[in-house]
Amino acid sequence: MLAWLPVHAQGCGLALLLAIDVSLSVDEREFALQTGGIAEALTDPSVMAVIGSVDGGVALSVAQWSGRDDQHLSLPWRLISNSADIETAAGDIAAIRRVFASKTAPGSALVRSRNIHRDNPYACNRRVTDVSGDGIENSGVNTRRAATALIAQGTTINGLVILGDDTRVEAFYRHNVIGGDGHFLEIASGFDDYGRAMRDKLLRELPTHLAQRMPQ
Repeated sequence: MLAWLPVHAQGCGLALLLAIDVSLSVDEREFALQTGGIAEALTDPSVMAVIGSVDGGVALSVAQWSGRDDQHLSLPWRLISNSADIETAAGDIAAIRRVFASKTAPGSALVRSRNIHRDNPYACNRRVTDVSGDGIENSGVNTRRAATALIAQGTTINGLVILGDDTRVEAFYRHNVIGGDGHFLEIASGFDDYGRAMRDKLLRELPTHLAQRMPQ
């Protein structure tokens, strides 16, 4: 486990990688609803308050994923711990441009996630990869095997399912994607609900004892 930590690492409370689906089932409007939804969720007062209470702050990164070889780190790791940090990160995320539009390979996204966490310059107490999407695997490495390997290395995988045309997606995520300590699945009832679902997911993902102090 120590091999994951860079020699000159700076401590933080949580390393959170948000991996967003940019496969062919996602159009440009839906892509914008994802990036805008993340920005909106991060700047929600409840989320900002919890992030500000996390000892050492939160290391955040955002990646786009699509087909087998289509993964891109769109927001490299940065530490957010106050309103200025959060608002800057939110603005940068809202401005992310789409890189891919191909098949759906969540397993390959999880393999890439391991490398992204490995390169994190912050030594965080906890690692989480959050995979959001609206479809099931049709390309890349086996998702369940990739998830099992990542979980075995101490990373929790949470999911955010976007309901739509594919009625299999929720069951696929439950059985093949999520896992690890405290894992869960958040459901968005379509891309228009993505921002709300992301906000609720962040409040669940952040350290539990801090989130419990927040008003309901």
